[in-house]
Amino acid sequence: LADNTFNVRKATANAIGSLGAKAATSEILIKLAKLLDSGDENMRQAAASACGKLGPKAAVTPEIITPLITLLVDKNEQVRKTAANAIGNLGAVAATPEILAQLAKLLAEDKHWKSYDCPSIATINACG
Repeated sequence: LADNTFNVRKATANAIGSLGAKAATSEILIKLAKLLDSGDENMRQAAASACGKLGPKAAVTPEIITPLITLLVDKNEQVRKTAANAIGNLGAVAATPEILAQLAKLLAEDKHWKSYDCPSIATINACG
């Protein structure tokens, strides 16, 4: 995850996501968190996707959740959608008041979010 080559970092993030919750070590989570703040949208998207596959440990790690909240308003639509999916995939443990408030705000402000097929958005929609 710290390799100098972009493609290596991206492939590593994807591989970690494929491993699922067993890959959610503290060291891995901290390194993924750094990639969530990357200047490259493809890297942010790959890191967010990987985080969403790492289970409850990732969901209760502030270094992961805080950047995912930030990515919900990323300038890139695919990054925003991937972050929303990641949060939804992390499940109820990720449903902090801050995340729920941000998702509700997105739904209220942007009509496109309401039609997006995502677990976290579907849950907010169901609540009204």
